[in-house]
Amino acid sequence: MRKIGFHGPPSCTWVPVAVRHSDPHPSNQPLTHALSGANPETVTLNVPDRLIRADQLAESAQIRVRVMDGPISRQDGRVTRTIEDLFPPFGVTITCGPLSMRPLRESDAPGFEDAVRTHGIYDDGRVMPFLTPWADAGDRIGVNLLQRLLWSNWATFSPDQWQLPFRVEFEGRFVGVQDVFTRTPFLATRTLETGSWLLRPEQGRGTGTLMRQAVCAFAFDDLGAERMASGAFLGNESSLGVSRKVGYVPNGVHRLPQPDGEGWREELQLLLTPDAFVRPSDPVVCTGVDAFRRFIGLDAESDAPS
Repeated sequence: MRKIGFHGPPSCTWVPVAVRHSDPHPSNQPLTHALSGANPETVTLNVPDRLIRADQLAESAQIRVRVMDGPISRQDGRVTRTIEDLFPPFGVTITCGPLSMRPLRESDAPGFEDAVRTHGIYDDGRVMPFLTPWADAGDRIGVNLLQRLLWSNWATFSPDQWQLPFRVEFEGRFVGVQDVFTRTPFLATRTLETGSWLLRPEQGRGTGTLMRQAVCAFAFDDLGAERMASGAFLGNESSLGVSRKVGYVPNGVHRLPQPDGEGWREELQLLLTPDAFVRPSDPVVCTGVDAFRRFIGLDAESDAPS
């Protein structure tokens, strides 16, 4: 095996990729050096997946690349941490049968916007399920996702105030978003809230129930939550039906302003506790939990955010 100056853990996965033989970008020099003068049909590279960039891919030079997880130990003894090491929320994943969830990233914005504009989320005759009609923003949807959700959330992420908006896939296709977030300091109240939506073609298939069950299992089992809150505007029977199936019970009614600021509408508040939680039939498997727990202050760590 031809190595390029990095050592990884013994358990790695092998994936076929195509890599260009030369690229002037400094971060690609290890790949360039390893391929220099080699037959790409026979060379196997042992590299971290973070060095495989989209602009390195080409139809020629099919090789096998060993994708390594975790921090990268260099031959000079220094350790290069991954983005998931630096910001552990990015490393959290949740799977349950055909459902998989991971935090939304910047690179998701174009596909996110295209899916919402193509399929929509609610029909004109139905109750608009959001506080503001963000799904009707046209070519501002992707920009708003970046500015108002992702960037603002990352900038203020702390043990007392955090939000994890998960990209949800069902059998490999993007179907919607499942959110879990704090309304009050979690370390003190052990209470989290959820919000979610599905693209119109994905509604009515049980996916909304499964993604809510999966994120609640993550909250109860991995984060030690004692209460899960949610809410839906009166008349939004799809969302209220999901909540009933998962085990939520009514917990009061709030008045909230109409999107245009004229008048108000009522939102039913909902509450779920561990003993009432209706679990999914498939097991819920989560990764990245230990690092995330330390990051939000549940477990001791010297560099947890303040």
